[in-house]
Amino acid sequence: MAMVLTVSPTRMELLKIKKRASLAQKGHDLLKDKMDALVMELFTILKRIHGSRVKAIGQLSNAYLALSDCMADLGTLETIQAANEAKKGLHIEISTRNIMGIAVPMVEVGEVERN
Repeated sequence: MAMVLTVSPTRMELLKIKKRASLAQKGHDLLKDKMDALVMELFTILKRIHGSRVKAIGQLSNAYLALSDCMADLGTLETIQAANEAKKGLHIEISTRNIMGIAVPMVEVGEVERN
């Protein structure tokens, strides 16, 4: 939307308007740089998510095979009892990271050991 300015046609007004236009251009460039940095961070996070998803699907496949073997070897009751006795715990660390003045949440999941 264009803004109409009513100014007197003097040299001083021209210099003021040029200074405002220069400041607006610098602000626009800064916002473009911020957007570029955030888009790069988004793609980095998407790559990590994809890798984690592939790893999780592989681990779930292995766990399903192990559960099937356990059910076949021990039976349902013993498998359920062993599952109830297993150590359950997960360590999640949530923090924020500052990218170009924007607080971006970071989630770190610790390694989980099962007995």
